Amino acid sequence: MMTLEPETDQYADVPNLSFLSQPTGDPAIDSDLQYIRTLNWAETAPGPISTWPRELLVLINLAMLSPQPQLFLLGPESIILYNTAYGRLLRDCHPLYQGRPVSLNTALIAQEPAIDRIKRRARERSALANEQHIVFFFPQDGHLEEVFLSATMVQLPLALDGFHATTYDTTKYAVQTRREQSMDHIRHACKHADDLITLWASLLDGISRGDGDIAFAAVFYADSELIHEKETDFVYKEVSAQEFLLAGSVGSFPTPLPAKINRSSGQTWIETLFKAVDTHSAELLQPLPLEMSHASRNRCYGDDCLQAVILPSVLDRAASVHAVLIVGLAPRRPYDSSYQAWIRTLHHKFCNDVASITISEARVLAKANDNKRLARKKEGFAKVVHLKQQEAALATGKIRRMLEIMEAARFVLHLLCGSIPDFNPIA
Repeated sequence: MMTLEPETDQYADVPNLSFLSQPTGDPAIDSDLQYIRTLNWAETAPGPISTWPRELLVLINLAMLSPQPQLFLLGPESIILYNTAYGRLLRDCHPLYQGRPVSLNTALIAQEPAIDRIKRRARERSALANEQHIVFFFPQDGHLEEVFLSATMVQLPLALDGFHATTYDTTKYAVQTRREQSMDHIRHACKHADDLITLWASLLDGISRGDGDIAFAAVFYADSELIHEKETDFVYKEVSAQEFLLAGSVGSFPTPLPAKINRSSGQTWIETLFKAVDTHSAELLQPLPLEMSHASRNRCYGDDCLQAVILPSVLDRAASVHAVLIVGLAPRRPYDSSYQAWIRTLHHKFCNDVASITISEARVLAKANDNKRLARKKEGFAKVVHLKQQEAALATGKIRRMLEIMEAARFVLHLLCGSIPDFNPIA
């Protein structure tokens, strides 16, 4: 490991080296220049800075002032020297990687093949000397964070013995592309689901096909039953908010999740789940129980999961929660605004699919109830018509009997008067 030398002003009066000690106006760059000039370069193949060619020093001077991440690989061991912009990419590895060979920088070793490829292309000039979206893992506050880098490299003049690379942080693009692909998997899997049970399986299948942003997943659905009203024979679905059943999961759970949970379970994660059910809003779950924390060991680079989000199936307070989706967050991705926005997109997709199916099911029940209601109305109307007909028949009979009585009375009257009329009985 390279040692640090006591800082001196040995570079201040040398024109080619004065940039190492002159203030730039940027405290971060000034701090990095101070670190560089205190390294014991005499222990490395490039030798003391004072012996470096003027051309190399000019390039380093320009690179240090550049806002674009840049680095140099110097000598046969590829000793790294990089600017402040590149140091920010290294997270907690900066400034420790400054002045050391690639082979000693742990976070770079995994991508040595890519580094060797780009060096070979730069040396041979037989193909474009670049690499696209290479993933590196740099520690940030004690946790590894994925960083995607693209780079273009040129070989320095032979007398300088090294390479110069301009690097581009393509993390945002690479992660966004990956998330779009994951969402496409979910959309495709759920496209033909026409009932809730099928939807749960399809959703989990879609999640399983993408990796990188969902460390694990589980769906718990609300217990429900069809209720028949005795008076009307109508049928409606009643959803319970007291008990949820496990539909399935994605991940390698060392201990299976419970098949059934309720409010009296007494575990923190279950209490948080029911809080999401009651508030109809997403809830962050942290810390995780071990069965969830270890469930990510076959996904998202195999790290233990640290956080999860619980997503209820509705956002409308007036609607019933039919299910909750638990999503483990990727351990090597910060839960920043873009990650949160993608989770919201997934949440809305989940809610929309559940709403579409439940509305369709409600329409089927409503139509069946309407048919029953219509049949009851027809039955009632038929009874009324039949009653009216009976009343009309009864009234007709009464009138006929009255006419018969009146005719008989007229005949008797004529007899008493001494004349016998023609008798015309009522037909």
